[in-house]
Amino acid sequence: ILNCALLIQRKRWVQASGLGIAAILFHRTAVLYLVLLPVWTLLNTPRARRLVVTTLIVLAAAYGLRITEEAVRSVTSLTGLDVYTMTEYYGLGATHYRRGTRWDFLLFSMAWFVFGVMASKGWIKFAYRTSFRTLVDLYGLMLIPFLLFGWGSFSDRFLFVLWQLIPVIVGGVVTLGRLRLHSKGIPYLLGLLGASLGLVLSVTLNQSLISWVLRGIVP
Repeated sequence: ILNCALLIQRKRWVQASGLGIAAILFHRTAVLYLVLLPVWTLLNTPRARRLVVTTLIVLAAAYGLRITEEAVRSVTSLTGLDVYTMTEYYGLGATHYRRGTRWDFLLFSMAWFVFGVMASKGWIKFAYRTSFRTLVDLYGLMLIPFLLFGWGSFSDRFLFVLWQLIPVIVGGVVTLGRLRLHSKGIPYLLGLLGASLGLVLSVTLNQSLISWVLRGIVP
């Protein structure tokens, strides 16, 4: 899928189509990512990028409040396409896998997006910011399938693609960053530190702290 993204960006449609078909044959969830790749090529203005950020924030809130799950359930009832059951009971034999809202996956994945956005604004050298932000936008788009269907069983299958981009984002921050920040860059540095803190909390404390904080707020 990531190779498809590069080929589409370079307008090599035949090769991209071949890899896309191969990805679908490997796993049907590839369709969810492939339909988003043309959108990625249109994210070349600040307004479009702000729209991506807004969309992810709204979808993340909807996922946390289980609105996306109820939306899929309603679509299933209206259309007769039983997407809800296929998502909820995927891999039914694995009885010990937790389903429902995965706050650990959500915070871990969103933290890297925030990390990338903040880095592109204040840390990455100016000459490389557009290219780096394009990478971060791709990560953000690849997060959308999880926010829509990540309440089902084996929800990490919706995260496999974007998690492969995390080392690339980190590598970009290390190799394309600058050591000195002007005074206006300090808030962005704080944003980086905040995203990193959220990442550490989501991994080390997993769901226990999150459940305690949200108890009585999220049904």
